[in-house]
Amino acid sequence: MTDHPQFALVPFEELRALTAEVRALRDAVERATITPMPEWVTIPQAAATLGCSVPTIRRRIDSGELEAKGNGKLRRVRVSRAA
Repeated sequence: MTDHPQFALVPFEELRALTAEVRALRDAVERATITPMPEWVTIPQAAATLGCSVPTIRRRIDSGELEAKGNGKLRRVRVSRAA
């Protein structure tokens, strides 16, 4: 790699299209909002978030690896980014 600037010839219409796409992406990012995931989620939601199966989540709850509260369909699992 050299310390000298390098240039490439790009057709004007392609440059215009690329510039418009970059502006649209910048505008989308500026309008974006981040909604944090709820701390307590259902077992299927925990499985989807952690990329595993529902039975795996149940085993991790039983082993104490994951914290859960409630019973039956009201059971919720604490999911954190570190989990």
